[in-house]
Amino acid sequence: MPPKPINPNEHLVIPGWINEDYFRPILEKDVTNFDKIVNFTPIAATAPGENYTSIMVRVVIDLLFKGVAMREWGIPDVEKYIRKYPIPSKFFDEGIKMNQVDESDFNVLNHGDSWSNNIMFNYKDNGEIDRTIFVDLQMCKWGSPAQDLLYMIITSASLDIKTKEFDHFIQIYHERLVECLKLLNYAKRIPTLRDKLNFTEHLSRPME
Repeated sequence: MPPKPINPNEHLVIPGWINEDYFRPILEKDVTNFDKIVNFTPIAATAPGENYTSIMVRVVIDLLFKGVAMREWGIPDVEKYIRKYPIPSKFFDEGIKMNQVDESDFNVLNHGDSWSNNIMFNYKDNGEIDRTIFVDLQMCKWGSPAQDLLYMIITSASLDIKTKEFDHFIQIYHERLVECLKLLNYAKRIPTLRDKLNFTEHLSRPME
Protein backbone atom coordinates (compact mmCIF):
# COMPACT_ATOMS: atom_id res chain seq x y z
CA MET A 1 0.00 0.00 0.00
CA PRO A 2 1.53 3.36 -1.01
CA PRO A 3 2.00 5.92 1.78
CA LYS A 4 -0.75 8.43 2.40
CA PRO A 5 0.00 11.68 0.51
CA ILE A 6 0.93 14.70 2.60
CA ASN A 7 -1.68 17.48 2.60
CA PRO A 8 0.11 20.89 2.52
CA ASN A 9 -3.02 22.70 3.73
CA GLU A 10 -5.22 20.75 6.13
CA HIS A 11 -7.53 23.76 6.51
CA LEU A 12 -8.60 23.86 2.86
CA VAL A 13 -12.23 22.82 2.38
CA ILE A 14 -12.35 20.46 -0.61
CA PRO A 15 -15.44 21.09 -2.79
CA GLY A 16 -17.98 18.31 -2.40
CA TRP A 17 -18.21 17.56 -6.14
CA ILE A 18 -14.60 16.31 -6.12
CA ASN A 19 -15.39 12.69 -5.34
CA GLU A 20 -15.20 9.16 -6.74
CA ASP A 21 -18.61 9.41 -8.42
CA TYR A 22 -17.43 12.39 -10.47
CA PHE A 23 -14.18 10.81 -11.63
CA ARG A 24 -15.36 7.20 -12.18
CA PRO A 25 -17.11 7.76 -15.57
CA ILE A 26 -14.11 9.79 -16.76
CA LEU A 27 -11.74 6.97 -15.86
CA GLU A 28 -14.03 4.36 -17.43
CA LYS A 29 -13.97 6.32 -20.68
CA ASP A 30 -10.32 7.39 -20.84
CA VAL A 31 -8.28 4.75 -18.97
CA THR A 32 -7.71 1.47 -20.78
CA ASN A 33 -8.46 -1.66 -18.71
CA PHE A 34 -9.83 0.38 -15.81
CA ASP A 35 -11.53 -1.84 -13.22
CA LYS A 36 -12.21 0.21 -10.09
CA ILE A 37 -10.97 2.96 -7.77
CA VAL A 38 -9.08 1.49 -4.82
CA ASN A 39 -8.25 4.72 -2.98
CA PHE A 40 -9.46 8.27 -3.62
CA THR A 41 -7.72 11.10 -1.76
CA PRO A 42 -8.37 14.78 -2.59
CA ILE A 43 -5.92 17.15 -0.88
CA ALA A 44 -4.69 20.73 -1.27
CA ALA A 45 -2.16 21.21 -4.08
CA THR A 46 -0.38 24.17 -2.50
CA ALA A 47 0.51 25.36 0.97
CA PRO A 48 -1.33 28.37 2.49
CA GLY A 49 -0.24 31.62 0.85
CA GLU A 50 1.30 30.09 -2.29
CA ASN A 51 -1.66 30.86 -4.53
CA TYR A 52 -4.20 33.61 -3.93
CA THR A 53 -6.02 33.47 -7.26
CA SER A 54 -7.76 30.10 -7.09
CA ILE A 55 -8.29 26.91 -5.09
CA MET A 56 -5.84 24.29 -6.29
CA VAL A 57 -6.62 20.68 -5.43
CA ARG A 58 -4.59 17.54 -6.10
CA VAL A 59 -6.47 14.27 -6.43
CA VAL A 60 -4.53 11.09 -5.68
CA ILE A 61 -6.26 8.02 -7.10
CA ASP A 62 -5.07 4.42 -6.81
CA LEU A 63 -6.62 2.28 -9.54
CA LEU A 64 -7.13 -1.42 -10.10
CA PHE A 65 -6.78 -2.54 -13.71
CA LYS A 66 -8.37 -5.52 -15.41
CA GLY A 67 -4.99 -6.42 -16.88
CA VAL A 68 -1.64 -4.86 -17.75
CA ALA A 69 -1.57 -3.43 -21.28
CA MET A 70 2.19 -3.94 -21.54
CA ARG A 71 1.58 -7.70 -21.75
CA GLU A 72 -0.13 -7.12 -25.10
CA TRP A 73 2.81 -5.26 -26.65
CA GLY A 74 4.91 -8.31 -27.44
CA ILE A 75 7.89 -7.15 -25.34
CA PRO A 76 10.36 -9.94 -24.42
CA ASP A 77 10.58 -10.51 -20.65
CA VAL A 78 7.70 -8.09 -20.16
CA GLU A 79 7.08 -9.20 -16.56
CA LYS A 80 10.51 -7.84 -15.62
CA TYR A 81 9.47 -4.35 -16.74
CA ILE A 82 6.03 -4.59 -15.11
CA ARG A 83 7.66 -5.37 -11.75
CA LYS A 84 9.86 -2.28 -12.09
CA TYR A 85 7.00 0.06 -13.01
CA PRO A 86 6.81 2.79 -10.32
CA ILE A 87 3.78 3.13 -8.09
CA PRO A 88 1.79 6.42 -8.42
CA SER A 89 3.32 7.92 -5.27
CA LYS A 90 6.78 7.48 -6.83
CA PHE A 91 5.74 9.55 -9.84
CA PHE A 92 4.50 12.24 -7.44
CA ASP A 93 7.76 12.21 -5.46
CA GLU A 94 9.74 12.64 -8.69
CA GLY A 95 7.50 15.56 -9.64
CA ILE A 96 8.31 17.21 -6.31
CA LYS A 97 12.04 16.71 -6.92
CA MET A 98 11.74 18.16 -10.41
CA ASN A 99 10.17 21.33 -9.03
CA GLN A 100 12.86 21.96 -6.43
CA VAL A 101 14.93 24.97 -7.48
CA ASP A 102 18.72 24.74 -7.55
CA GLU A 103 19.84 28.35 -7.14
CA SER A 104 23.25 27.51 -8.62
CA ASP A 105 21.61 26.54 -11.92
CA PHE A 106 20.37 28.84 -14.65
CA ASN A 107 16.72 29.55 -13.81
CA VAL A 108 13.90 31.46 -15.47
CA LEU A 109 10.34 32.55 -14.69
CA ASN A 110 8.24 29.68 -16.03
CA HIS A 111 4.65 30.01 -17.16
CA GLY A 112 3.78 26.83 -15.25
CA ASP A 113 1.10 25.57 -17.67
CA SER A 114 2.68 26.14 -21.05
CA TRP A 115 0.63 24.42 -23.73
CA SER A 116 -1.06 25.57 -26.91
CA ASN A 117 -4.43 26.47 -25.35
CA ASN A 118 -2.72 29.01 -23.09
CA ILE A 119 -1.31 30.99 -26.01
CA MET A 120 -3.36 33.51 -28.00
CA PHE A 121 -2.32 34.04 -31.62
CA ASN A 122 -2.79 37.15 -33.73
CA TYR A 123 -2.61 36.56 -37.49
CA LYS A 124 -1.71 38.77 -40.44
CA ASP A 125 -4.04 39.04 -43.43
CA ASN A 126 -1.97 36.42 -45.27
CA GLY A 127 -2.44 33.89 -42.46
CA GLU A 128 1.02 34.21 -40.94
CA ILE A 129 1.34 34.55 -37.16
CA ASP A 130 1.93 38.20 -36.27
CA ARG A 131 2.40 37.87 -32.49
CA THR A 132 1.50 35.69 -29.55
CA ILE A 133 0.41 36.37 -25.97
CA PHE A 134 0.53 34.00 -22.99
CA VAL A 135 -2.64 33.76 -20.88
CA ASP A 136 -3.58 31.86 -17.70
CA LEU A 137 -0.65 33.07 -15.62
CA GLN A 138 -1.65 31.94 -12.11
CA MET A 139 0.87 29.05 -12.01
CA CYS A 140 4.06 30.96 -12.83
CA LYS A 141 7.11 29.71 -10.95
CA TRP A 142 10.86 30.17 -10.75
CA GLY A 143 12.95 27.22 -11.91
CA SER A 144 14.62 25.38 -14.75
CA PRO A 145 13.57 26.41 -18.28
CA ALA A 146 13.33 22.69 -19.02
CA GLN A 147 9.97 22.55 -17.24
CA ASP A 148 8.02 24.86 -19.55
CA LEU A 149 9.82 23.75 -22.69
CA LEU A 150 9.36 20.01 -22.20
CA TYR A 151 5.74 20.48 -21.12
CA MET A 152 5.03 22.51 -24.25
CA ILE A 153 6.64 19.98 -26.58
CA ILE A 154 4.96 16.94 -25.02
CA THR A 155 1.45 18.42 -24.76
CA SER A 156 1.24 20.55 -27.90
CA ALA A 157 3.24 18.89 -30.68
CA SER A 158 1.97 15.89 -32.64
CA LEU A 159 3.78 12.60 -32.02
CA ASP A 160 5.61 12.50 -35.36
CA ILE A 161 6.90 16.06 -34.95
CA LYS A 162 8.05 15.82 -31.34
CA THR A 163 9.93 12.57 -31.94
CA LYS A 164 11.62 13.79 -35.12
CA GLU A 165 12.21 17.41 -34.17
CA PHE A 166 12.78 17.26 -30.39
CA ASP A 167 16.46 18.25 -30.57
CA HIS A 168 15.60 20.96 -33.09
CA PHE A 169 13.03 22.44 -30.67
CA ILE A 170 15.70 22.60 -27.97
CA GLN A 171 18.10 24.32 -30.36
CA ILE A 172 15.49 26.89 -31.42
CA TYR A 173 14.67 27.67 -27.80
CA HIS A 174 18.33 28.08 -26.87
CA GLU A 175 19.05 30.37 -29.82
CA ARG A 176 16.15 32.62 -28.89
CA LEU A 177 17.14 32.53 -25.22
CA VAL A 178 20.66 33.69 -26.03
CA GLU A 179 19.28 36.45 -28.25
CA CYS A 180 17.01 37.73 -25.46
CA LEU A 181 19.72 37.55 -22.77
CA LYS A 182 22.07 39.62 -24.93
CA LEU A 183 19.31 42.13 -25.66
CA LEU A 184 18.72 42.50 -21.90
CA ASN A 185 22.46 42.88 -21.20
CA TYR A 186 22.50 39.76 -19.05
CA ALA A 187 25.57 40.16 -16.84
CA LYS A 188 26.28 36.53 -15.99
CA ARG A 189 27.67 33.81 -18.20
CA ILE A 190 25.18 32.86 -20.89
CA PRO A 191 24.40 29.13 -20.67
CA THR A 192 25.27 26.78 -23.48
CA LEU A 193 23.39 23.65 -24.46
CA ARG A 194 25.99 21.61 -22.57
CA ASP A 195 25.50 23.52 -19.32
CA LYS A 196 22.83 22.88 -16.75
CA LEU A 197 20.41 23.92 -19.45
CA ASN A 198 20.74 20.22 -20.35
CA PHE A 199 17.03 19.43 -20.59
CA THR A 200 17.24 15.68 -20.98
CA GLU A 201 19.53 15.39 -17.95
CA HIS A 202 17.20 17.50 -15.83
CA LEU A 203 13.89 15.82 -16.62
CA SER A 204 14.65 12.43 -18.16
CA ARG A 205 16.80 10.87 -15.45
CA PRO A 206 15.59 7.42 -14.34
CA MET A 207 13.59 7.15 -11.12
CA GLU A 208 15.68 5.94 -8.21
